Parts: sequence; C-alpha cells; structure tokens
Amino acid sequence: MRKSYVISLLFVGVVIFACSSSRKNSYVFPTEMSSSVQASYKEICDKGKVLYDIHCAHCHTTKKWGKELIPDFTSSQLEAYRIRIANERHEPIMNDEQVPAEDLGMIMTFLTYKSKSGIVVNQKNLDNH
Repeated sequence: MRKSYVISLLFVGVVIFACSSSRKNSYVFPTEMSSSVQASYKEICDKGKVLYDIHCAHCHTTKKWGKELIPDFTSSQLEAYRIRIANERHEPIMNDEQVPAEDLGMIMTFLTYKSKSGIVVNQKNLDNH
C-alpha cells in the first residue's frame, strides 16, 4: 500500500514538473510519421525527458555556457540500456524497481528522437558512469 502511494506521488510530481517546464523540447521524427503519431510520440518524449532528468542526467548530461547538453546515444547503446546490460554500475540504480520498463521505454524514446547535440557517447564514457 505504502509503495503504491509513493509511486503515485512520484508520478504526480513528474507530471506536474513536466507541465510546468517553460522550455520546449525539440524532437526529430521521421517525415513518414503522420502528424497525429508525432503528437503522441511528442507526449511520450516529453515524459521521457522528465524521467531522463530524474534518473540519468546527473551522470550523462553536461552544461556548457548555461546550455544543457544531452549526449547522442547510438541505437546499440540504447538497446544495451533497454535490456539493462550497459554496465555493472547501473544495476543498483537502473533495475526494474528503480526504473520500471515503461519509464525506461519513455526515456529511450526521448533519447531516440531528441534533437542531436553533437556529443557522441563512446563505450569508455558509458563505463565511467
């Protein structure tokens, strides 16, 4: 009971934070994707951005001249995160209890479609986080 209350409270906080964010996120969707599908994916990406900020940004995001720089992950790097084998350091903080599969999916969707930053993540950098 208490666990579901905490999860519900956390979800409400995430939604409120996402809605109150004044900064618009930019995404690059395939041109073949219809506008209604793009709108659905934008909602997922916006939620994924909030979850990324909560679970991932402290290690993977850098700031330069006041601008947030989120690295560009390759599809194979994202797949490693999706199946949770990126590296051993993530096991205690990226397990199913800490980051449920649905949340991880939203984070992966955000990272897939966010505008590219030009910062490439290599395996050595992943191993250090």
